[in-house]
Amino acid sequence: MKIRLYINADFTDAIALDAKQINYLKNVLRLQAGKQVFIFNGRDGEYSATITDLHKKHGTIQPTKQIRPQAITPYKALFFAPIKPQRLEFMLEKCTELGVTDFYPVITEYTSIRKINQRRLLDICIEAAEQCECINIPTIHDLQKLNKAILCHNDTIAFCDEAGADAKLKDINTNSILIGPEGGFSKTERDWLTNQPNITPVTLGNNILRAETAAIVACGICQ
Repeated sequence: MKIRLYINADFTDAIALDAKQINYLKNVLRLQAGKQVFIFNGRDGEYSATITDLHKKHGTIQPTKQIRPQAITPYKALFFAPIKPQRLEFMLEKCTELGVTDFYPVITEYTSIRKINQRRLLDICIEAAEQCECINIPTIHDLQKLNKAILCHNDTIAFCDEAGADAKLKDINTNSILIGPEGGFSKTERDWLTNQPNITPVTLGNNILRAETAAIVACGICQ
């Protein structure tokens, strides 16, 4: 089993572990000083490291050798309306595994969840990156209104339109995806979206998918 940790520090000397990392290594994995782990910080690549100290309230690891240089991950954005926490966390986990680099939560007319815990969502992305061999951590952008998010984005955005569209996502040259809220978009929003020069309505098939399912399917197609 390859044990990977995201460490938000420079890999120049011994690194102090936080309480969550100590608990994971000591109590979950039952590791001791001297064991090898692998670490990444999203900017210096992946390193092998040795646990040099591991106790109940303090622990350190020592980076030893770079085993993988930092790669430039292609930009891949997901615009989505927040949904119930458990389903939202599942969506972010899977979309991180599928290479999403930027998550843009947006508020629409029918959005029922209007607050998010960015720190919690980032933790979900970090855990997913640790598990799936990623060496980059996605960015969780601030929650903002739909029109503001779209107008600030210059790239073509594939609007996954549950009301029907002729174009298929796989035929669109884009790395940005817009998924609607659980109740769908209002007519006003739909009309506005379809009149934006950087929006292309696409279909994900005949079935109406739940928001998290649509996001995962769309990210899989664009992988």
